[in-house]
Amino acid sequence: MFKKIRDVAFAIQSLSKNQLDVNELYIKVMKIEGFDEITLGDAFDHLVQNKMLAKAFMTKTANLRKIWV
Repeated sequence: MFKKIRDVAFAIQSLSKNQLDVNELYIKVMKIEGFDEITLGDAFDHLVQNKMLAKAFMTKTANLRKIWV
């Protein structure tokens, strides 16, 4: 029984780690210098609609995020 509970807990942890933190994404996008708010807002909207791109964006360095925008 304990093993089953542990497996369920592990599955829940894995799912939560795989979730996109939209608030953190917004903060990272809006911190990028050299772009106006509208451009950054459009980039944020695009990333929210494309979860895999957003996850990749979150792992990039600040310089690579700027290049992406």
